Amino acid sequence: MTGILTQDYSIWVRYNPMTESILWNDMRKFLPQSLDMTRHEDKYRSGIPDVSYGVNGVNGWIELKFEPRWPRDGILRYRKFKETQRVWLRARGESGGHCYILTIVGSGKQREYLLHSWRDEQLLGVVSRDELVEFSQLCWNYSQWGDTREKLLKILTS
Repeated sequence: MTGILTQDYSIWVRYNPMTESILWNDMRKFLPQSLDMTRHEDKYRSGIPDVSYGVNGVNGWIELKFEPRWPRDGILRYRKFKETQRVWLRARGESGGHCYILTIVGSGKQREYLLHSWRDEQLLGVVSRDELVEFSQLCWNYSQWGDTREKLLKILTS
C-alpha cells in the first residue's frame, strides 16, 4: 500500500513504505563498504541510536529520523525523537563520541537528507527549514548521493 496521509501521523507512518528502514537501505547502498555499519534495535534500553559505524579507526553513532514531508510552516516536528535519544546523543557526544542525526524528508527520488551533529539536537523540532539546512553538516537530495558519499565519509570520520 502506498503512503496515505491522514490526520494521525502514526497511521501514516505505519502505511508508508518510506521510513527509517529506507534510509538504512540508502546508506548501505550508497556508502563505501569500508564503512562498517550495524543497525540497532534495542528493545530493553531506550535512547540508543539506530546505527553504529566504524571506519579508519573512528567509531560513531547515527540516529535515523524520517519525516514524510516538509510542513507548511517549515518546522519539522521530529515527533519520534524521544528525550532518551537526545540525552544519549548529548552524553556520548560530550564524552568525545562521533554522534549524528541523519534525517530524511520526503519520499521517492524527491527525498532530501540532512546530517546534523549531536550538538544540533536542541534545534531539531524548533527551527525553520532554512535554519536546519544552514546548521546541517551536510544537506543533499537523492540524486546527489554519488557526489555526497566522500563528503559524508569525511564528516563521519573527523
